[in-house]
Amino acid sequence: MFGYAFGISDVRVTLGGTEIDCLQKIYPVGRWVAAAFAGSVKIGFAMIDMLSKIGNAIEEPYAIVPGVLAREAPAYARKVFERFPESERQLASHLMLISSDPQKITAIRLGHAAMSTS
Repeated sequence: MFGYAFGISDVRVTLGGTEIDCLQKIYPVGRWVAAAFAGSVKIGFAMIDMLSKIGNAIEEPYAIVPGVLAREAPAYARKVFERFPESERQLASHLMLISSDPQKITAIRLGHAAMSTS
């Protein structure tokens, strides 16, 4: 009735040169929409927060149209990315939106939020 979507992610982070499996990287960011991140954990959580604010701005029983979120999010993602120091931006930021739609299954990749640092 409502379609379906799924995402699979690792849980690995690197802390001071040590790899640890401990971090959830996929989060709900709106009704029927989730987002996954890779790269900088600090930037990733800032991106999840930004997407949540956009995705949850519409109150139930309505929901943001996944394509609208995918279209609007890159401009916001660039601003979030640029707030961080160069050392954090070197770790990059990758996002993926995963949505469920009554008519179809949608997976939209936002691509790199990273800007040229050279």
